Amino acid sequence: MLIDDSTGADYGAASDPALDREREQHVARSFSGFSEALGSEHKLTTGQLRQLYDVCAGRLDLAGVVAEVSRTQEPPRDLTDSSFLDYIATLAPEPELELSEGDRCAAVMLSHLNEFSHRTALQVIAALPDAAKGAGARDRDNVLMRLRMTGVVLTDESGQFKVPALLAAVLRLNFEQDPNSDDLALALLETLLDLVEHAPPIDLLVLSDVLSLARRFRSWRTLVKLQESFGLSLYLMVPKASSSAFSGLPADAISAEPTLEYFAQTAALLIDHLGESFGADAARTALADITGPGQLGDRFPGPNLEAPSRSRSSVFTAVPRMARTAQSSSSAQNSTPVVGQSLDYFEVLERIVSCANSGQHVEASGIGLEWSAGSKGSRALLVVRFLTAVSLFHSGQDHRALSILHRIEAAAVGSHVPGDFLLPAVMAWSALVGATSGDSETADEYLARLDNGDWFPLILDELVRPPLLIARALRALALLDVDTARTEYAALVEFPELRSLWVFLPIIGRMVAVMSVPSESGLLFANDSVEQRQSGLRVSAAGKDLMISSRSLVFIALGQLRWAELELEKMRLESGERIVLMVRIELAAGRFSDANSLADTWFYHQCLTPTLRSELAAIKAAALLRMEKLDEAIDEFETAIELCSWAGSLLPLALLPHDDRKELIELSSRSDAWDQIVASLDGHFRNKEELMKRLLTVSAAPFRNASFPQLNSAEAQLLEYLATGYSIAQISQESHQVTGTVKNRLSALYRKFGVSGKNEVLARARSMGFIAPT
Repeated sequence: MLIDDSTGADYGAASDPALDREREQHVARSFSGFSEALGSEHKLTTGQLRQLYDVCAGRLDLAGVVAEVSRTQEPPRDLTDSSFLDYIATLAPEPELELSEGDRCAAVMLSHLNEFSHRTALQVIAALPDAAKGAGARDRDNVLMRLRMTGVVLTDESGQFKVPALLAAVLRLNFEQDPNSDDLALALLETLLDLVEHAPPIDLLVLSDVLSLARRFRSWRTLVKLQESFGLSLYLMVPKASSSAFSGLPADAISAEPTLEYFAQTAALLIDHLGESFGADAARTALADITGPGQLGDRFPGPNLEAPSRSRSSVFTAVPRMARTAQSSSSAQNSTPVVGQSLDYFEVLERIVSCANSGQHVEASGIGLEWSAGSKGSRALLVVRFLTAVSLFHSGQDHRALSILHRIEAAAVGSHVPGDFLLPAVMAWSALVGATSGDSETADEYLARLDNGDWFPLILDELVRPPLLIARALRALALLDVDTARTEYAALVEFPELRSLWVFLPIIGRMVAVMSVPSESGLLFANDSVEQRQSGLRVSAAGKDLMISSRSLVFIALGQLRWAELELEKMRLESGERIVLMVRIELAAGRFSDANSLADTWFYHQCLTPTLRSELAAIKAAALLRMEKLDEAIDEFETAIELCSWAGSLLPLALLPHDDRKELIELSSRSDAWDQIVASLDGHFRNKEELMKRLLTVSAAPFRNASFPQLNSAEAQLLEYLATGYSIAQISQESHQVTGTVKNRLSALYRKFGVSGKNEVLARARSMGFIAPT
């Protein structure tokens, strides 16, 4: 008995006895009546009869065809097999459905769906083209009621609707002969696509159907739209339907829509991995393996980009190969590519990646911002915005990057599929932005969420793991947890695909060395070894500043202030790291008054992060200590401690010269600021004594003070002559000066370095970085 779920009316009882008798000629109301009506001259078992009753809903006109076939052929064990039902449909007569033309059209539309909800049924009926609608079709609830009364639509125990499988096969076959089939197919696809794209929550049954129908109707553009709307998460949501839809696409499909090639090859790989087992967990594991670091680049190289990575290609460059005009290929390499709203999703991805791989992150973010301003498929929009945020981060626009990441997160949370990269990638990059910008609260929040959730394994891991490892390492360093930082750094070194994030390898490697290596030789070795891991990718201006800052810090620790100054000249004038290094050099050079003055001048500059501002306060405290202004030094050091508490980082204190650090800690040991910072660090230290002890044991490298000579250009040139091995006579000839003048200038040079001869001045100049080591 069929019960309507909305009204509770009994549609099994017919109001017209004549109609009921006519229907009985075609439909058996019970399985026993069905079995009896088919007779015994067939080869069907009781189990097969039960299957047949279900797939034809007791319709004797369809079941009779199966019984007749079984007399001469061995029927398959499973009569629900779709291939068998399609075969029977070719032999079956036109079913007598007692439906109007409009209702029959609705039945044909619904026959293309496996199972569907009440909402989906009404949406599909409402989408009937006007030419196919009967007078009664304007009331979609009544249409559905009539389809259920005649047994064309059934409901199961869970409340889902379906057209009996054999009847559906017959209706679909007849549909192909219908002159209106193209219009009906288009209307059906558009309706279902709209349902899965814009009517959350996503109905996976509808999504499976739309994939199947797009392939059956050869609507390649629909498959492209699904790619844009769901990306690789299609294979996580409906692995079997997605693989069936995209695998083995004909050549004309790839020719018409070249972006389908990548998904087609992914489907083939997934089928190879899974065989017949398309469970969600198995599909997730297989897809994570297929899209793992470096895997996509090896299999699908994508466009030829200027700069190679450590492996052949990035996941970003694994966008599908597509037909490109000469103009579009060349414009991707321009510094200011023209975007326009006419470009599709994959072309925009390619252009963003091309610019990013060339170090043009400002241009890359501009492309993303312009394109994503229009109305796009939700998934496509979120991915482009995510890449835009990444480029904004690389170009030093942390606040804008974090703002976009927060908006993406709000949109992605509700639609996250376990195993998909987008949400965890947004969280990992948010943690990284927080860790580098001094927003420790944001960094720690996202790191905790990533550590506590069931995020892995996931697809496109290279978009998540590197920023996660870097954020963990930076936060560990900020809390003086050198062992954890070293562990995360080792994992980062081993990760096969870092792309633009490779710049953090030397940054973290040097910082770990500065915090843990006590000897000059150890620092020199560490400084050289991290440089060997350079990538061929160009570095953004912001990334270059960070890398130079890390290198300069080592030079300052070794007393090679001239090398540090030369590095300083390569940095952007607006760089906050440059400001702090400039003041740190003054302290190391013994110009304490200048260090104090510069710290005051730059302290409130807008380019300084909370961490950099606390570094300035700590350096100023050390300078005041050297100037024997103890009360002022203690006050300034307490300010530095309070700022460190706010920034969530102890590095500004740990990077002070060891002797200064020790004395300032002793002088301020009774300050309440220590209790405040211990409380703010959320249990990382049991008490202030433990914190102070850690501050005195890390970063024991020399950070020696250096008498730093100030050389004019003529004196620097004279030093170069000596380093080249010129004699006084040769110097006289090169500089067009008499030998007496040269000797006087040499004496003045020796005095500046505090030495008395040529060999001594060369040795001291090399140690301070004025000339290259031999």
